[in-house]
Amino acid sequence: MEQRQEVLDLGITITNKLKLYTHIAKISTKVHGRVNLIIRCLMSRDISYSVKAFRVFVRQVLEYFSIIWCPYLIKDIIALEGVQRRSTKRLPCTKGLT
Repeated sequence: MEQRQEVLDLGITITNKLKLYTHIAKISTKVHGRVNLIIRCLMSRDISYSVKAFRVFVRQVLEYFSIIWCPYLIKDIIALEGVQRRSTKRLPCTKGLT
């Protein structure tokens, strides 16, 4: 029987050592791409539209099955928070905020 290195089950990628590194990397790549698409395609710079688009298209990817793959390593938490921080910094009204 052939042994796989990674398995995709219910949208979660798990390695043969039960690590979620690749899953978190895929999530951050997907979210970054969606944020870029929202910024490029959103004609209005109204903050309410940007926030709604972020909630609909980005947060659902970040929160999908997060109870199962909950990041417990500091580097994974920093990676996911970094994606979210970069995303919110690109909104027009949050330029000067820390």
